[in-house]
Amino acid sequence: MNAFIQKAVNGKNSWKVYLAVILLSFGFFFVGQIPISLILLKAGQNNVLYNEKIAQQVSYPVFFILLNLQFILALGALVLFTYLLHRRPPLSLLTGTNEFRFNRLGWGIISAFVVITLSDIINYTLHPEEYVWQFDAEKFFPFLVVALLIFPIQIGFEEIFFRGYVLQGVSLGTRSIVAGWIVSSVLFGLAHSFNVEVTKFGFFKMLTVYIALGLGLGFVTLYTQGLEVAMGFHLVNNLYVALVKTFPGSSLNTPALFITPAPDVDYMVVESIIGMLIFILLAIFPYKMKQWKQLFLFQNRY
Repeated sequence: MNAFIQKAVNGKNSWKVYLAVILLSFGFFFVGQIPISLILLKAGQNNVLYNEKIAQQVSYPVFFILLNLQFILALGALVLFTYLLHRRPPLSLLTGTNEFRFNRLGWGIISAFVVITLSDIINYTLHPEEYVWQFDAEKFFPFLVVALLIFPIQIGFEEIFFRGYVLQGVSLGTRSIVAGWIVSSVLFGLAHSFNVEVTKFGFFKMLTVYIALGLGLGFVTLYTQGLEVAMGFHLVNNLYVALVKTFPGSSLNTPALFITPAPDVDYMVVESIIGMLIFILLAIFPYKMKQWKQLFLFQNRY
């Protein structure tokens, strides 16, 4: 059986334990939303876009920290209750080996950087008018520090929960790694359907992007038998959107270097899917799988 899925076999794995950990994790997730909700309520708005009203209460770096407090608390709860209730080490959610492989995290970062950079070079060559310089040093550098601290936690929760906890849990529960791969990817997409972009650019188009991303990162996770490479991509992707190029209507309303006033949504969908396919090829290239059937093979007896 895939070594990453095998890691979840040890410990207590009844459906009641899984349900308890999920409820507790999301309980802390919702508690983490209280501070930002109070700020939005005071500003008289129900969306999370930073504006002048909110600026009168908190600076953008503080706003961004509070916006992501939910991920900080949820990640802490998920790790803690995996240890307390499942009785297995939190490392089992991250890798199929006995230690976190930082070299693979680095390869994921490099691969993602290559794919995203090449994609933007091509896009800039074809549509230079889409890149509007908006650099503001007073806003950018404080946010840079906060982003480098917060994004590893934010993407850490998403990767560990969807491609760690859910992928492993569904695979064990259904005796099918394929089911775990698909379910975790669809749930990942649906979780992002609440993002601001979905309302602006269309539910099905953006859901296609998110599910494709989930399927791609899920495949890489199973192939490399751990989250390290997928985490590298996710981190670079989010940092890039936050720090380099954003667009009106983005859920990451940040002081990025460039802004795209009117992004082409259809191009965005195609670009995302092709970019993910190229990333998969780069990501798995250094790691040779001896038997492909082992990728989705589930051992019924353990």
